[in-house]
Amino acid sequence: MGFPLMVRPIRLALEAIDKKARRRRRHARRQSRYGVFHRLTAPLALPGIIAGVLLCFARALGEFGATITFVSNIPVRRRPFRRRFTR
Repeated sequence: MGFPLMVRPIRLALEAIDKKARRRRRHARRQSRYGVFHRLTAPLALPGIIAGVLLCFARALGEFGATITFVSNIPVRRRPFRRRFTR
C-alpha cells in the first residue's frame, strides 16, 4: 500500500529535471546515459527519492502497528529462562 506514496514524489522529481540540460550535459561532456544519470539526474532527484522512501517507510510502520495490535494477543506457552537452553 505504501508503494504509490513512494512512486509519486520520485516521478515528480524526475519530471522536474530539464531534458535539454541532460542532452547538453551528454553532448558537452561526451558522457554515456549512465554517466548523465549518475552525475546530473540522480543528485537533482535525490530530495524526491528521500521523500518517497520516507513516506513509504512511514506507511509501512503504520501497517505494522495495526497488524501487531491484533497478532500480539496470541497466547504463548511460557518457559523459564534456564529450561530454554537445557533439556
